[in-house]
Amino acid sequence: MNAASQKKGAAWLFIQWGTSKQVELNGAIAGKLVNSPRASTWSDKVWLDYAAKPEFTNFVDTFKSVQDRAALAFTPRVGFAEAMNAWAVAMQKMVNGADVKATLADLASEIRSSM
Repeated sequence: MNAASQKKGAAWLFIQWGTSKQVELNGAIAGKLVNSPRASTWSDKVWLDYAAKPEFTNFVDTFKSVQDRAALAFTPRVGFAEAMNAWAVAMQKMVNGADVKATLADLASEIRSSM
């Protein structure tokens, strides 16, 4: 949620609704949400039956067999690793209470200066 939001209460309610078990499941069954992050969706019989359709070509079985070995791979680029390390450090600082705006401004400056 954006810190500048004028309606944080409403925004929080929307976030709770949009990430709820039922909305995630409904989205998955309607074919509008792929790879739900909720374990409850992946264990729901209705979703599993829906995803077992022939047009999904063993989607669930394939997903379950590779998820423990899957990784996000980036195209190699000069300075990318350093930028991602700086991002990770900044994230830890913010999670531990550092001022978000100041931390992100420092991060942006650090990344710009290294390019």
